[in-house]
Amino acid sequence: MTLHPILLSSLESLRKRFEANERCVGMYMWGSIANGTADDWSDIDVAAVMRDGDYEAVKAEMPAICGADCGRIVAWLPEGEASEFVNDAFLFQVEDRLHLYDFTIMSAGFLERTGWVRPLQVLFDKTGALARAAQRGAPAVAPLDPVELLHQIRNYWVYSYLNGKYYKRRDQYKMLYVQGVIFQMHMKILRFSHPEAEWTWWARDIHSLSHDLQHELLVYFGAVQPDDLCGALKTELALFSRDAQAACAQWNVPYPTDIETSVRAHLTFMGVLR
Repeated sequence: MTLHPILLSSLESLRKRFEANERCVGMYMWGSIANGTADDWSDIDVAAVMRDGDYEAVKAEMPAICGADCGRIVAWLPEGEASEFVNDAFLFQVEDRLHLYDFTIMSAGFLERTGWVRPLQVLFDKTGALARAAQRGAPAVAPLDPVELLHQIRNYWVYSYLNGKYYKRRDQYKMLYVQGVIFQMHMKILRFSHPEAEWTWWARDIHSLSHDLQHELLVYFGAVQPDDLCGALKTELALFSRDAQAACAQWNVPYPTDIETSVRAHLTFMGVLR
């Protein structure tokens, strides 16, 4: 499948408008439309780079510009705003369909100071600013630190401990809260075993894991009642222990067996593990 025709036509209109605008020096895309995986339900991720002195004026004009080329704006949500940078997420309606854009605008100075653009995504580049950004390469990713690995492992077991009192109180919602927290910690330790993924958004990064592991991790999402949550937790703890021990072995650091043993004993005493 390909991107919805309404989005394709609106993107072409916006590209022509910004390319003809002397205040705009470049435009590029990312996401599914840039990597060739877009379908009828995709949105558009696009960015335009403005001359430094024109950024504020263009920012103020964006709702009118996008409304003219896309359609009736239903919701406009500026996100992540910083000096000379903002991502305008907006919904617009054409007939019976709502469509979404993530339209980032930034100044050329902001791009020069902070940006990186893959050449595949460039729509036009009047001054070579995007080419220079691409040549700089990806921003350096903070190196993995085994101290952080051990910290996340201990965190996981401390949060798992909380299931004891929450189960005794039959506090379903706090047990569900713990589920969310320990799932995120599980994902963080998997980064140490699978550093090839970007690890900036778990819902995307999880696809870098094996199909079997993806399926196993679904256990965090299947239970809602306290007794069912206990059953899920038993499986979750076993999976986490296996994955955390593998990560520790890969990084040549000792796995903190003592905290796992203590928390398991406590949860057994509290009736959570049976």
